Amino acid sequence: MSATLLELVGAGFGIDLLVSHEEDVELSWAHASDLEDPTPFTEAGQLLLTTGRQFTEDWGPAQYEAFVARLARARVAAVGFGTEVFRAGTPAELVTACEGVGLPLLEVAYGTPFIAIGRWVADRQQAAARARLEWALSAQAAISSAAIGAGGLADAVERAARLLRAKVSILDRDLVPIVRPRGGTGTLPQPVAQEARRVLRGRRRASLQLEDDGTVLVMHTLGRGERLHGVLVAERDTIFDEAERSALTTLIALAEVSLVHMEDVRESVQALLAELFVLLRDGRMDIVRSAIAGLPAGLPERRFHVVAFDAGDTDDALQSSLAQQAADPAHRTFHVQHGDRILFLVDVRRWAAVRSQIEAGRTRAGFSEEVGWAALDAGVLQAVRSLEAAPPGTVRTFRDVLRTSVSGLLAASSVREVAQARLAPVVERTDGRRLLADAAIWLARNAQWDPAAREIGVHRHTLKARMQELGGLLDMDLQRFPARAELWTILDALGIVAGVQTSRDRDGVETSDRNVR
Repeated sequence: MSATLLELVGAGFGIDLLVSHEEDVELSWAHASDLEDPTPFTEAGQLLLTTGRQFTEDWGPAQYEAFVARLARARVAAVGFGTEVFRAGTPAELVTACEGVGLPLLEVAYGTPFIAIGRWVADRQQAAARARLEWALSAQAAISSAAIGAGGLADAVERAARLLRAKVSILDRDLVPIVRPRGGTGTLPQPVAQEARRVLRGRRRASLQLEDDGTVLVMHTLGRGERLHGVLVAERDTIFDEAERSALTTLIALAEVSLVHMEDVRESVQALLAELFVLLRDGRMDIVRSAIAGLPAGLPERRFHVVAFDAGDTDDALQSSLAQQAADPAHRTFHVQHGDRILFLVDVRRWAAVRSQIEAGRTRAGFSEEVGWAALDAGVLQAVRSLEAAPPGTVRTFRDVLRTSVSGLLAASSVREVAQARLAPVVERTDGRRLLADAAIWLARNAQWDPAAREIGVHRHTLKARMQELGGLLDMDLQRFPARAELWTILDALGIVAGVQTSRDRDGVETSDRNVR
């Protein structure tokens, strides 16, 4: 600890405290001067020692008050008056002036050399500096040791937070927490978040110290200027000293190495994820889940959305942020480059947050409908077709594209592909193929209930209920001719219509519906 006024009084120098302060005062140095105005040669926090030679006989209360006022403005910590050199005792006018502004005043006995006081303050400062250096080295070692342990960066952040008595968090380029403080959300106050976004958009390394509503925040970007990975934020209610900033510097360096390593691992894993994506499309879910368990990657559970980006036309910051999230299995997001597209398979429980993030990023993207693993190919097709229909800087959903009907997609896709994607909600059901086969027979009989029901072998009310259910699944009003025509086009594209026209029995119908993939 640095030297303080009360410690000096109790150090055995024969010093009396004539005017005290409400709290103990820290001393940065001791300086001796008998100038009438010594303030050009003093600094804030210093103890000014004087023998009073400047206090001539013509000095009255006004001169003493002016002298003390100058010291107070210069933020001198205290005054020490050496007695018996030029006058006996401490001048009463000096005592009164110090009491008036609350400036501590010491009376130093004649036998106490000023140099001894100066040496004592210097020794205390040196001991304090040595203690802080030792603390800094110990803190740096502790943080580094935590970083190479099983907990990695998260443990290093927690260790630093305890040592610094601060909340420490690491956020990605979209200010999504990568490592959040214990007991906190990692969310930045709005003014701080705005400043963080400004710094990250500048694509330059930066270190800032801010104050927000009584809280001191230190913010430091992570990564190289053109490839910033995010930002580290430390917050508490007091200023960080030099030793504490050195501990933060160690954490910053470790965080940068960790994030760069994480990004390198993600890039090296991409080739493997592409192979696993092939297995996913083949329905080999067990193999994929087993293989992905040891990778920095996630996978949706049962229901998900597919997001498609152009590989060469995507905001780097957004793509990196989504990739960082996909590297965390808890996010249940699968990330893969598929040809010239970048695909994300996002679990329905994460979909709202990811969709908001993409839309806020003002980048071109395509969204599929909610699908399951049996309709993965259909979901990919929906996302890609939606991307193709999206103007620059916007997103499109497959539902947006379908509002123009299937015929509106013919210029951008084969009818068969669109038909497969359109029927995905039906095919996923256990009775989906039966519904489609029944619809083909019904439409082939000019949508007449009785002839179609007789051929299928059910009551006409049963057939009506099935067609109403099919219309709900496809968001079609099958009471209207345009919807019936669209459904006919879809079934014809998949060969189901041809099947029911060449075979008048149920075996023929079931043979035809095998074309639905």
